Amino acid sequence: MDKPHLQPPTKLHQFHSLTAGRQETAAASVPLVFYQEAIGTGNEAQANCHQDFFSLYFVRQGRGTHYIDGIPYGVSRGDVYAMGLGMTHWFAGCENLQTDTLHFAPEIFDPATLNALAETPGFQSLFVEEPLRRGKEHKEREHGEPGRWLHLTPDAYAPVAEMLRELQQEWAAGTPDGTLLTRGLFVRLLVHLARRYSETIGIAPRSTPREGDPATEATVAAAVRLLDERFAEPLRVEQVAAAVFLSPDRFTEVFARTMGRTPRDYIRHLRVECAKSLLKATAFSISEIGMQAGFNDPAYFTRVFRAATGKSPREYRRGE
Repeated sequence: MDKPHLQPPTKLHQFHSLTAGRQETAAASVPLVFYQEAIGTGNEAQANCHQDFFSLYFVRQGRGTHYIDGIPYGVSRGDVYAMGLGMTHWFAGCENLQTDTLHFAPEIFDPATLNALAETPGFQSLFVEEPLRRGKEHKEREHGEPGRWLHLTPDAYAPVAEMLRELQQEWAAGTPDGTLLTRGLFVRLLVHLARRYSETIGIAPRSTPREGDPATEATVAAAVRLLDERFAEPLRVEQVAAAVFLSPDRFTEVFARTMGRTPRDYIRHLRVECAKSLLKATAFSISEIGMQAGFNDPAYFTRVFRAATGKSPREYRRGE
């Protein structure tokens, strides 16, 4: 494992920029972009932040170190792993590293598909719980040993490689029937990976996540982490739900059952707590504090703050 590198300059990417020049492919209608990449040492010169899309990596051959949110993970042939919304990454120390990479926007899934995927054994564990565990294990061990992401033997990788070949072919064709197949083949691939992960780590088939279920706890923990980090941004519940692969209605239900408040209430709580700290610790104006806490409308900021504390921001600052 390479020693941690300082993060190189970061380039921000939004999904629409990935589709430029690919209008002849299925990307014109399906928010999915297929990359086949040979990753050399030059990739460590720039970090990339995937602001509004997910990425799914398949290591076809070689080895290297993949830094994800600053944490180094050794990757090698057969590894399959996901990156969530807003994550920053770069590669280093690569030796003949080649990947198939699928970048996709949350809009690729309709609510019914999301709900079905959430009930597929292994899906939430692979795409939500496992990435969250990676960071926890790194903090506990103080080095970047990989978490329990999916690793496929050559025999297990062979059918996945065939699925990727078929998906890439239909995606690149961009025909109406190819576009229709692209979405279906992508979902088939995800279900196959979830089932394989479930078999690998021994997840028993289960129904919809329930209170006390580790998958439910991981889903809510991942959502809370995202909200704690980005509450000051103009977040929508739909965005947060997509980040943990749940429909908005299902996400609100699971979150409220676990946290005792809805996602919207939790966002408002975080913003009010931030505003309270700034009012006591800084000399910023009331409107500036509202903006920093995520309230773009000063009047709305005052209404929400008064409802939460019984005081206006100005009264709270004066200790009235």
